[in-house]
This record gives sequence, structure tokens and C-alpha cells, in this order.
Amino acid sequence: GHPDTTGYKYMDYFITSDKFEDEVESGGRFTEQLVRFDCPTFSFPSPTWIDNAISTPYALPTSLPAKPFLLVPQSMQKFHPYFDDVVRGVMREGYDVVAVYDKKKPYWMQMLKRRIGSVPGGGGMVFIPSVGRDDFARIVKASTLVVDPFPFGGGVTTLEVMYAGKVVVTCGACQGNVPSLASGMYSMMGINSTDVVVSSGASMVSSILSFMSDEGKRVKMEGLIKERRWKLY
Repeated sequence: GHPDTTGYKYMDYFITSDKFEDEVESGGRFTEQLVRFDCPTFSFPSPTWIDNAISTPYALPTSLPAKPFLLVPQSMQKFHPYFDDVVRGVMREGYDVVAVYDKKKPYWMQMLKRRIGSVPGGGGMVFIPSVGRDDFARIVKASTLVVDPFPFGGGVTTLEVMYAGKVVVTCGACQGNVPSLASGMYSMMGINSTDVVVSSGASMVSSILSFMSDEGKRVKMEGLIKERRWKLY
């Protein structure tokens, strides 16, 4: 369950998957010997509770934008400064970026606000307090698109978002020392598209804007994810 090398010379092995790593482990970033499965390293039950959550009457948080918005459904700690330019790039085109924060730890949100600042273009950052899992599923459903932050992306959350049929744009090459889980999930589904698995922060912005502005393209990818998501669970 450890997301990266322990760096501890007495730890012998690191269990991972070919789906989540480069073809050749480079740079000696692991002090352990890699044990690379040809299957995923998780067994995740289908989160069918999402179906119930979005099929019953509910009210969304009033702070959610009424216009199309990009959702980053990860903890504030995953908003690394490396990812800031992606957020700014999306905001410059007039889209809002929605993030969830922990009310008990507001300093993470305050730090991010200071870093991002105001961006010309009309888009802004919208912060909503953390919610229960049913309301989380409803916010995912209401979002236009979801992005996987780097250099530390999502695992469980991404599995839940993909079950909901949402497109997740990820950058496996940007994940640094962390296994590229989201890109591995696309590989498991047989979705080998550079629109969803990009190669840089700049190409991530371009892909996000393309999906945000092209409903037909977005709906087509959502349909493909829904058709093949069973391979993840």
C-alpha cells in the first residue's frame, strides 16, 4: 500500500504492476527490488452505491458553478506547485476549477489560494467543504470533467470517478516517483488515447480545454469508459 519507495535499504521488495510503471525502471528511484505483476495490484469492488446516490433526489451545494466546471476531487495536499500552471491555464479560458477542502485543515486551502492568486480570463477556484460519499458522487456527476493532479494522483477516488463514467485526464509521465495509477486504469480498460493520458502539463491543459468545449467528444469518451469500466472492479 505504500505509494513510493521507502528509501530503506533493509526493505527488500516493492510490489507493483507493469500497468503502473515504465517499461524499464529508470533512475534507480526504488531502493527495493520491484516485483511487477502483469495484473493490477488492487482488488476493488464495484462502487454500486454511486448508482443509488445519483438516482435519488438530491440538492447540490449552492457554491457549485452553474456553468461547466473542472473537478479536482483530491485532498488539498495533492495540489502540488507543479500542478498550479494547469489550474491557471484552465482558469484563463474562463472555466472554474472546483476543489474539496477539509474544514478542519483550512490552511491547505489558504495556501493554495495564495499560490494561484487571481487569473485574468474569468475563471476562478471554487472551494467546497468535504462531504459524505453520496454527496461526493453527486458532485462528480455534476462536473463537466475531472483531472488527476500530479505529481501525486488519485487511486480509490479515481476508481470511483471512473465508475461514475466521468472522463479523467491524467499525466502518467508527470507522476514522478509515484506509480501512474490512472493511466494504468485506462490501460486495463484498453483505452489508449493521448486525449486522456497526456505527456506534459501543457498537453494536459490542451486536452482539458478540448473536452470542456467539445461535448460530443466528451460524451463519446464517457460512453467508452462506461462500456469498459467493469474491467477495473
